[in-house]
Amino acid sequence: MTASFQHVLLTRFNVRIFGSHGLDPAWLAHRFRFFERICFPSVMAQTARDFRWILFCDTTTPDWALQRLRALIGDDGRIAPVLIDGPDTPEIRHAAIAAGLPAAVTHLITSRLDNDDGLARRFMETVQEQFAGQDDEFINFPEGHTCFQGRVYAWRHPSSPFLSFVERRAAPDHVVKTVLSEPHHEVATRFRVRQVECGPAWLQVIHGRNAWNMVRGAARPPKDLEPFYSPDVVAAVTDARGTWGRRETLAYWIRRIKKKFVRLPAA
Repeated sequence: MTASFQHVLLTRFNVRIFGSHGLDPAWLAHRFRFFERICFPSVMAQTARDFRWILFCDTTTPDWALQRLRALIGDDGRIAPVLIDGPDTPEIRHAAIAAGLPAAVTHLITSRLDNDDGLARRFMETVQEQFAGQDDEFINFPEGHTCFQGRVYAWRHPSSPFLSFVERRAAPDHVVKTVLSEPHHEVATRFRVRQVECGPAWLQVIHGRNAWNMVRGAARPPKDLEPFYSPDVVAAVTDARGTWGRRETLAYWIRRIKKKFVRLPAA
């Protein structure tokens, strides 16, 4: 049988994985600002069109948020919000993917994307170019950008939050593993990873409500983004006024200071 694949982009939009903050109206309003201006347009600008995008949302997501999400999606049949009660377990991810996975497809490629980050225009196409019928292989694009208050930084990450995973389907009812099966920051030290040097492939946005992310990398002029990302995404990430407020600026620096100076208790 000739090897074939389906490519699925996975986003945990507001699932209960790190507590219930994803259900907070203020958190949702804040994240929608990044999703609408950066994440969603970066996916819509992909040079490859043959992929699905699953957005995992909690079953208690407010109606206004779901309506806003569905209004963005419109009639694009590639994108599906999936309501789940609790964390996205392997079984839940499998059910969501299997619902649109033809039995004849021999391989599954899954890529991960947070709802406040963005992709370079050729991200999905370049992932698909790596397919050679392999099994159980992570793919990482080490080169990308971080953006903070309108400033741009070039950064390399050997196990980035933008990983992809290729797996072979043993049978149509085989429970797929997906790229979300492992914490991304541990993958490079525990698994086989194909590091693909293709230029900047992703954009991580740093803001006052990130769980862990901090500014990293070497400062670069904003025009460095233009060859890789769509114009609307470049405009959004370089407009500090459009994505930052005084409170979250203060929150970011407080969190960074705490992270830098916290000390472990003496043994």
